[in-house]
Amino acid sequence: METVPVTTDLDIGLFNQLESYANITSLSKNYLIADALQHYLEYQLSQINAIKIGLAQAEANNFASDHDVRSAFQRWGIHEI
Repeated sequence: METVPVTTDLDIGLFNQLESYANITSLSKNYLIADALQHYLEYQLSQINAIKIGLAQAEANNFASDHDVRSAFQRWGIHEI
């Protein structure tokens, strides 16, 4: 895997937590930062994608019916809406 160097400034408290975690787990700070960033971006990009899908559905006037909404809430144990 090709890599590129990245430099950033961290709050001293965050850096200390990173260093402590790296020592406890015997993992490198580089690995932990890259892994955390990968998970963060995957989550954020999935959220953005879900929002785009929802906006497209709204623009197409594709909304859940009252019955569908009540059924979903009932499946979650909420009976009063």
